[in-house]
Amino acid sequence: MRRMTYFNYLYDLYGISLGSTIKAQELFRALEKMGYHIGIHWRKARESDEGSSCQVRRVLKPLLARYLHEPNQLFRNVRYFFDEHRILCREKPDILIARLETNVFSPVLLAKHLRIPFIAEVDSPVTYEIRHFTQHYYLPYPLLERMEMRFIQEAEMAYCVSHELKRYFIERGVPENKLKVISNGADINRFNPDVPGQSVRERYFLKGKTVIGFVGSFHYWHGVYHLIELIDEMIKYYPGIVFLLVGEGGPLKNELHRYVAEKSLEQQVILTGLVDHDMVPAHINAMDIVLAPYPPLDFFYYSPVKIFEYMACGKAVVSTRSGQIGEMIKHGENGMLCTPGSTAEMVQVLKQLLNNESLKKSIGRNAAKLIASHHTWQHKAKQLSDLITKVIHAYPV
Repeated sequence: MRRMTYFNYLYDLYGISLGSTIKAQELFRALEKMGYHIGIHWRKARESDEGSSCQVRRVLKPLLARYLHEPNQLFRNVRYFFDEHRILCREKPDILIARLETNVFSPVLLAKHLRIPFIAEVDSPVTYEIRHFTQHYYLPYPLLERMEMRFIQEAEMAYCVSHELKRYFIERGVPENKLKVISNGADINRFNPDVPGQSVRERYFLKGKTVIGFVGSFHYWHGVYHLIELIDEMIKYYPGIVFLLVGEGGPLKNELHRYVAEKSLEQQVILTGLVDHDMVPAHINAMDIVLAPYPPLDFFYYSPVKIFEYMACGKAVVSTRSGQIGEMIKHGENGMLCTPGSTAEMVQVLKQLLNNESLKKSIGRNAAKLIASHHTWQHKAKQLSDLITKVIHAYPV
């Protein structure tokens, strides 16, 4: 039995970080079924947990936050180092996996100090995200990028969620042979066409309605503005349509709620709020067509969990032709692809599916087959297990 320790530094685990949280939980659950013993540690402390023990830090944070984004993250490395040292000495892992995060370097130091093989989990280009999505901060971006690159380069190997992300780090100097792509996946025991969605339809009075659905947080990169335009257009043509929007969190949530209230669309746009992940399959199977309306993005490095779960449930996915999505979905065969940002094109695709039941069902069947044959969490766990074996065998004794 191999022993593994995992450190993750996300803070909003069940809001905007839900996809990454699910990925870690599902991937390691599949590894455990393969015989691994895994210690999973969500390392990011909540603000409320910091108590009154550090008056200096509480005074400095408001003054420095605009310049260091999360200055307390730098201070936390000291605490992380000693806490994680105790964890690693207790668990004695064969391999350490830690998620890349801004200003975090404790696992790099500990892996070297304790001589533990180290693999970096790289789900996002963290400095790029801060630079583009939190522009009100003044940050030493070159320094942050150097820390980010050092985190990856000091690891024996790193795994990314997409080829786009792998190319990004190669362009910044990480050797190609140090980077492996392991995309997200789906648990087909829980996400499959046989999960009943009738209870969800009854709860939201959807009997006899055509339901177009969306699952996810309401962040900039999830295409919320595009979604609002789409709702506006579709209800003109199909008054019987209901949009079922499942999720919580993100800076555009309030804007979406305001739009629904101002237009008096409460009967046509159902906002469920946060739904337990175990209940998501039933919500997806209450939908007739599912959406992933990503906006035009110069750098689409994501591996959207919802795409895998939509397809595993045998649904006709309507998405934008972006990054990994365009690699997975073959238009008209196992999904429908549109130009990012084109509401008119997405409206036409939705009309095509609404008017062609056999096409919709055929696309759903093909989607479910693709996930079952190539993209279950068991497939992804096997890829990670092979990577772990390679790293352990190559690590100098």
